[in-house]
Amino acid sequence: MPVFWRFQATVEEDGIKIFALQYIAFHQTEHYAWLVPAHWIVNFKPAPNQWLQEWKQKRNRYAIKKVAKNAERSFAFPTKKLAIESLLRRKKYHLMRIKQDLAVVSTLVDGMKNIDTSTPDIEYNFGHNQETENWVFY
Repeated sequence: MPVFWRFQATVEEDGIKIFALQYIAFHQTEHYAWLVPAHWIVNFKPAPNQWLQEWKQKRNRYAIKKVAKNAERSFAFPTKKLAIESLLRRKKYHLMRIKQDLAVVSTLVDGMKNIDTSTPDIEYNFGHNQETENWVFY
């Protein structure tokens, strides 16, 4: 059975605190190590009968094999060290994405501060619906 532990971190970016709480499952044998979000394997055998039925239908076998292979590529590691390195890379990636989102929002807010609202513009031209502006519905 896998070992579960809690990964907890608070990161502050530009005055915004991000609290991450993730339960991680780690399982190691002599051949491989698995590191996955714990909610993936709460039910160790979620629906064996359903998987068996899907497997009996030959057209679904390829999809099942593909999903299994993708999961193996993403989360099966030869050592615990490689598993931890992968988790740290994922953390770095997600922090980078959050920084990008913050940069986009900051740029948008700075741009909106420069908008002159003293004379509101009533005429809107969205371009995509010009042909329907003058339609009258009865």
